[in-house]
Amino acid sequence: MKKYIIFLLTAILMISITNAANYVLDKTHSVIMFQINNYAQLGIPTIGRFKNFEGILYIDEKDFTKSNVKIKVFTNSLDTGNSERDRHLLGEDFFNAEKYPLIEFYSTSITPLIKDNSQFILNGKMVMLGVEKEISTYVKKEQEGKNFMNKDIIIYSTKFTINRADFGMNKYLPLIDNKVDITLFLEFIKQEEGKKLIE
Repeated sequence: MKKYIIFLLTAILMISITNAANYVLDKTHSVIMFQINNYAQLGIPTIGRFKNFEGILYIDEKDFTKSNVKIKVFTNSLDTGNSERDRHLLGEDFFNAEKYPLIEFYSTSITPLIKDNSQFILNGKMVMLGVEKEISTYVKKEQEGKNFMNKDIIIYSTKFTINRADFGMNKYLPLIDNKVDITLFLEFIKQEEGKKLIE
């Protein structure tokens, strides 16, 4: 009886593993960028990006709604193309990178919009400047297949808007806009099948 129970548990575990796919974010081929209007300069947009980030994606191939993702962005990797402006943005008036070195996002639920799960609503929580806020965004799977190194990859895109004041970043309002547009193109590389990466 004991051997049968062990066999049954092993079989269940193997089924679970078979239905699991783990991916790691490839920052070399991904983009996390933002845009904000500067009304002190007649509304010209400031466009920037973060160069250093990491993430993990877990796809439940049996029930896509149980999939999840977690992304960490290293604040001090901000780049707007102007070093003086970058220093100001990383200071206490804005990102306060010394005190808050990370911006984090983790998903809480997924709502597929079409049968093949290539379009869905991703709900989650974003943490910036120590403040956690709920985020909901439309996500599209742009591509899935083999890259030139014969590795399985998936590419997703999304765009959403946040109010920076919601996170306590309220300096220079309204000269610098409250609304920040965030655009992401994320390439994930499939890892060996196995245990779930995100709890």
